[in-house]
Amino acid sequence: MLVGVLTVGFGDRQLSRLQRLKQGLAAWKFALFAGLALTLPYSLTALLLGPEFPTLMGGLFGLALVVTAARAGFLLPPQPWDFPPPAQWPGAWSGRVLAAEPSAGTIAGNDAKAEPEVGMEWIKPRSLSPQIAWLPYILLGLFLVLSRLTFLPFRGWLQAVTLRWSDIFGTGITASLQPLYLPPTIFVLVVALTFWLHRLPLRALGQVLRETGPLLQQTAIALGAAVLLARVFINSGSNTAGLESMPLTLANSMTQLTGQAWPLFAPIVGTIGSFVAGSVTVSNMMFSLFQFGVALQIGVSTALVLALQCVGASAGNIICISNIVAAEATVGLIGREGSLIRAGLVPTLYYVGFGGVLGAIALVLT
Repeated sequence: MLVGVLTVGFGDRQLSRLQRLKQGLAAWKFALFAGLALTLPYSLTALLLGPEFPTLMGGLFGLALVVTAARAGFLLPPQPWDFPPPAQWPGAWSGRVLAAEPSAGTIAGNDAKAEPEVGMEWIKPRSLSPQIAWLPYILLGLFLVLSRLTFLPFRGWLQAVTLRWSDIFGTGITASLQPLYLPPTIFVLVVALTFWLHRLPLRALGQVLRETGPLLQQTAIALGAAVLLARVFINSGSNTAGLESMPLTLANSMTQLTGQAWPLFAPIVGTIGSFVAGSVTVSNMMFSLFQFGVALQIGVSTALVLALQCVGASAGNIICISNIVAAEATVGLIGREGSLIRAGLVPTLYYVGFGGVLGAIALVLT
């Protein structure tokens, strides 16, 4: 499907849509192989290691398998496909990337003729071997796995440090945090090791923080607010009026409206959550209890409905505003959010609709 979107939407406009679609369908064997290269390690990781690792391990193993297969020409179509010449591109395809003003300690990629600030030095780019370049990702996966395996002592050591808040605002709600066990702690550790492995000067760390800080600030504020909203949504059952929580109230309403047909609509909820919040994780935090409640009330598999929630949340990432803004800034298409969302709406609807149909079929078969 994604290959078809690429060839139809960005292929040679002198060809008909059907001809461009046939170009995409010619890669069906390799596309199927690429899908299995992701989903098989993804599924095995979920079964053997737990829910924290599938996305990370599936992506890493899938990337290694697909790149190796592509270099060997395995299952590739006989006729290679490429974008049309730039002279044939519609105006909407072209953007303009503005060069940022060089700053002290900039790492590679800036105008070599620019002068650094007085008293400061440029950090000159160095070539790295593929092994060293990939080592941080390998270390990240390794440390995450070691910290989650129950038969090793590392998990217990990291979980020994626990911060706990009891009876928050007199609601009876208790929250806890294990800072050393959180995945971001592993990321910070790998970042520190990367600076040592790549033999970067210490001033490079300050430069990286100055450049990435403003980029992360808006995302952190948006995700932080969304997480707080999700926690209020989940814990709304703790109230003095004795009312049910918002997820369960919504579940009761949806049960009456859709009945056994709910798996057909379940992905839509996940899509709305990630579109608004900009995160699959936040969407799942907000609506997993709601989806679980609907599944219990209509008597269908809770695992099936929760899987459809995750499918819908993943689809919502295609048209999520935060992702759109980040992508358009990268390629210089500032101010075209509307056109990009319209372009991504069709594959999103296909994704969500197809997921709902598969959910309904699975319900019938079980």
